[in-house]
Amino acid sequence: MKMNTLQSVYASSPLLKHPYMDHDNRIYLDNVKDFPEGPLPEGVIVLVGTNDQGWHGKGMAKFAKENWGIEQHEYRGILSDNVWGIPTKYHPVDQKPPALKSRSLSAIKDDIDDFIGFAKTMERSKWKGCFWVSRIGCGNAGFTPEQIGPLFKECVGMKNVLLPSDFINACKNDDPSNNFSNSHQVNEMYTVTQPLRIGIVGSSKVSMDSPQAIEAVAKIISQYVNQKIILVSGGADGIDSIAEASALSLGIPTEIFVPSVKAWDGAGGFKERNLQIAKVCDKVYSIANNSNATGGTRECYHCKRVPNREFHHIKTAGCYTAYNCKESEVIVL
Repeated sequence: MKMNTLQSVYASSPLLKHPYMDHDNRIYLDNVKDFPEGPLPEGVIVLVGTNDQGWHGKGMAKFAKENWGIEQHEYRGILSDNVWGIPTKYHPVDQKPPALKSRSLSAIKDDIDDFIGFAKTMERSKWKGCFWVSRIGCGNAGFTPEQIGPLFKECVGMKNVLLPSDFINACKNDDPSNNFSNSHQVNEMYTVTQPLRIGIVGSSKVSMDSPQAIEAVAKIISQYVNQKIILVSGGADGIDSIAEASALSLGIPTEIFVPSVKAWDGAGGFKERNLQIAKVCDKVYSIANNSNATGGTRECYHCKRVPNREFHHIKTAGCYTAYNCKESEVIVL
């Protein structure tokens, strides 16, 4: 990507056709209809809202697919020379495509934090381009600028990040007592009672009608009967599906992270999915089969790394997720 100065980026740009400016004479366009068709000037990267399937069927994501070279099934981070994706919706495993639900604000905030870290790195470098933040989350995902805007508070004043005007206004009007440094303390409505994100994951070999597994999941959930929680899981067979079904039957909101490719490593794989769950959760419970069960490794090396944790059970990727969460527990059936 050729790096131009901001001035030269915009000097002959068709983006000047519909501009309005802030006090720094930086250009903003809030509506996808204002963006010109065709390629963007070199050095301009637009942030667009996506979904975790990378379908790009509506809004800015569709426009980016048609004009700026992003591919189907790519949805997070750098998607092309001109596009950075922030997933704002996900596909629940209990529904048929193309059903999508909005992600929680705290999950979106984690991806925004990753972007802000990258933008700060680029600001310290010799790169002279800019990131253009569209009104992500404020279209199909159903959020308001007052909810999404403050998540970009750190970008206000950054010379290489251009924010929509209503995001800037939301940052200025936001309660200074709001602390976005810990995304787990931010829920969908910024209410006083903050929900805990409780992950329940584990063996995919467990039968959906296993009394031991159903009882183990119910016991975990019962610990939070007097608290507001969101059940987080990975959408796999076995424990993940039992946990999601239990939460839905009790009216507990769920947040399901589904891998986009069936591979351990790489973008959209199982490892990335498991680390995402570990990152957003306040606590992760991994439910594993005991050593007498059929198949699997009898000694879990994930749990062996944790002092005083039982590791004589069949290894599961759920234990890898638990190991990477700040608080975790392993339950052996």
